[in-house]
Amino acid sequence: TRLGFALAAADPRVLPYGSLVTVPGYDGDRVVPILDCGGAIKGRKLDVLFPTDSQAMRWGRKHLTVTVWQYADGKPADNPRKLR
Repeated sequence: TRLGFALAAADPRVLPYGSLVTVPGYDGDRVVPILDCGGAIKGRKLDVLFPTDSQAMRWGRKHLTVTVWQYADGKPADNPRKLR
């Protein structure tokens, strides 16, 4: 089921705000935006949002290969907190 609002946090030096990723098994494998950075997220790590702590704890830590998407025109989103 769709979480309602799915997003990920990443190190902005690796994936800038507004980047779009697909994380296997998260939010039905839909494309989600990077909208946060989180203080402990350094390097090639992501943090994905869950509605509750218990759901996040069930997800746990995973080593996954994610897909990073870009817009067909190659331009970043004007406002990374809104989908284009």
